[in-house]
Amino acid sequence: MFFLLSLVYLSIGGLGELIFYFLFPTHFFKLYFVIILFYWIVGITTNFFLDRTCTSKNDKLLTIFMLSRMVKFFLTIVFLAVMIKVVFSNKDQIAFAIAVMANYVLYTSLELYIYYLYNKRSIHNAKEQ
Repeated sequence: MFFLLSLVYLSIGGLGELIFYFLFPTHFFKLYFVIILFYWIVGITTNFFLDRTCTSKNDKLLTIFMLSRMVKFFLTIVFLAVMIKVVFSNKDQIAFAIAVMANYVLYTSLELYIYYLYNKRSIHNAKEQ
């Protein structure tokens, strides 16, 4: 599961960077990889805790999953505010904010789909046993 999520995070991040570089070169910034690194660390950490806490009870999975999404959103807002305040000039702030939030939506959507498939497979395996 962690390998799959790491692969998803890094491939989507790399694809996003290429799209930004080739389609929007005037808005491209050199620290785009920091966004990818941030979402990879946050995603792997939250998914690690989610996997550790929800091993046996599926009813607990939804609550912990939604809590982890709230934590991820809060961390994204803090990351965005700190990076805008400390690192970026006025002209790059909007491009950075759009890139961060676009990546948030992409990563969260893909995580929802992956966990849907994971939960569906877990239920199917439990029925077979």
